[in-house]
Amino acid sequence: MKREIRAAYDALAPTQEQRERMLRGILSQRADLPPERTEKMGRKPAGRLLALSLIAAALLALGITAYAEGWFGLRDLAESEYVVPRGFTQEEILARNKELEDAVARGEDPQEKLREMDERDFPRPTETRRITFVGGLQDSPEAKAFQEYMQFQAEYDPDRAILRSVGNKPTGLEEEYSAYHCYTREMADKVDEICEKYGLIKLGPNKVLQNARQLYAFAGTGAFAPKDDHFTGQRFYPTTAYADGSFYATGDLPKQGWAHYGISRCVKGTFTASEAIELGDLEEWTEWNYTTENGVELLLAQNGKQALILADRPASFVIVNIRGSAKAMTRQEALEEVAECFDFSVIP
Repeated sequence: MKREIRAAYDALAPTQEQRERMLRGILSQRADLPPERTEKMGRKPAGRLLALSLIAAALLALGITAYAEGWFGLRDLAESEYVVPRGFTQEEILARNKELEDAVARGEDPQEKLREMDERDFPRPTETRRITFVGGLQDSPEAKAFQEYMQFQAEYDPDRAILRSVGNKPTGLEEEYSAYHCYTREMADKVDEICEKYGLIKLGPNKVLQNARQLYAFAGTGAFAPKDDHFTGQRFYPTTAYADGSFYATGDLPKQGWAHYGISRCVKGTFTASEAIELGDLEEWTEWNYTTENGVELLLAQNGKQALILADRPASFVIVNIRGSAKAMTRQEALEEVAECFDFSVIP
């Protein structure tokens, strides 16, 4: 009976994954990163959330951003509202499964029963979330393009009725527009329109890479990540890269409290639609500007639940998102030590 139920689920469109396909990547919270170093260099008060001096407090009161010094903070990133369909709770999933099992036991057609249940349970209730684009500063063309696309998505198919009608069927857009979660020609046309409006190029097809050496060669960077160490468990996992040099990878840093991290590079001049996270209340974040030993200026931020490292490089914007290490998420020295694990200077 369970095999029949599974076959019914697999045969019907859309699956839960397709229902959420437009959201995939948008709200994903990339992984983690770790801890501490004793020698600090060039720390400068960011002045946004951490009032370390009267000057910083004055800047906060006046709302002044110290771009002239190369400083930026979380409030200098672009925010967007996004309407998200509420998923099923665990109890609702169990109830739906039991309802379907009971129907099959009575001899009902499982596919017909599932269609009936979907007609009843969809569209799902929605909620509005605030997400922050971490692929560039708020006045950049990349950030403006992201905000416009988020607004378009919120208005285009708010109840996901179009997505449900598309379901599992191929659209012909998978390769060129996969990074933008397009499932209709209208969505793809909007991506093209945005690229033309802001002078950006599309990411295009992605390439799956097997090791760090492949990533560095493909992306045109130096060796920026900590090397694998099978003895300690330190690992680096390249995942996806694009022809322009944008990429996403993950890794583990056992010496820094088993921090797990995700690192993304967003090349300037490219339309990136998936580099966004939920930061929540910015007042809960502590952030400061930090200069690494090899002279790269960074923004470091932590809120006790996650930590971020952001680098505004000449040709790209780099984001390291850290989870899993209490030290890196709560102690400034620990997060600075994590920052020193990477060589941001070899990322253009």
